[in-house]
Amino acid sequence: MQSSVTVGEPPKKGSNNDRVKYGENPDVKFFFPNNGGALLLAEKVKFARISEIFRKQLPTSNAENGERVVITDISFEIFNNVVKFIYGEELTIYEENYLEILYIGKKYFLYEIIHKVIKFIYTFINADNMADHFEFIDKFDISSLNDFMKGICISSPLVVIRKLTKSIPHKRILQIILESPCLPCSEYELYQAIVDTYFRNVDKEVFDISKYIRDELGKLIFLIRFPTMTNKEIINCTKYPSLLTKEQSMDFLLWIEDKIFTDSLQYFSSVPRLKCNCQVNKPIPK
Repeated sequence: MQSSVTVGEPPKKGSNNDRVKYGENPDVKFFFPNNGGALLLAEKVKFARISEIFRKQLPTSNAENGERVVITDISFEIFNNVVKFIYGEELTIYEENYLEILYIGKKYFLYEIIHKVIKFIYTFINADNMADHFEFIDKFDISSLNDFMKGICISSPLVVIRKLTKSIPHKRILQIILESPCLPCSEYELYQAIVDTYFRNVDKEVFDISKYIRDELGKLIFLIRFPTMTNKEIINCTKYPSLLTKEQSMDFLLWIEDKIFTDSLQYFSSVPRLKCNCQVNKPIPK
């Protein structure tokens, strides 16, 4: 396809045609019941050239015979824009449509479109907005995008953490950060960012905030490397609101004084993280 992609703002909305025709002799009909019964007529050969999925799924009969492809999981507007691209026009990708275009690309194995959406994501997603888009991009399970988002987590952990909520996808982001052996911030800065973020997201009626946050984080707390902090930092970590239980707090206070403590600290790593000025890797999508 000798086509191009435009990254920018959404096009201005106008009146939508409920019947669009491509080519001189269209022989396949796409029907969109969720968009008022809109129809799109095109040529099978155009689709067959770019996708084996299309070759297998398109009906063998002519569109005039009434056989049609019913599409309910893609909007008429987005599908129409992709067909325009297939016929040589530009494809404009922006925040409101990139996920649906990527969905079409993955569903029909349209590799050029997948490539272009990935390039858009590389320019659009950053530490400030990644948390808002992580769940949706992660579902596509594209290794280059997963590595890209992981790179953002590791290179800007404090910025990313402060954008998190207590949702399950955001806990996955926090896990990625805490499992990294290399971060550009100190362990105490990491801890403080987590406490501040979860404290901000606690409902006002919660009585014991420390316990509430500990319950939310669960075993993720053991990925925080408290033993690598300074004595003063550890003491600060025992103050309310704290991610440590009373027993763990007491044991850490005994530990820094070289006194006997219980086994409540056995799951915390004492291996310091490497300090690194990580840069986000943007591999060329294949």
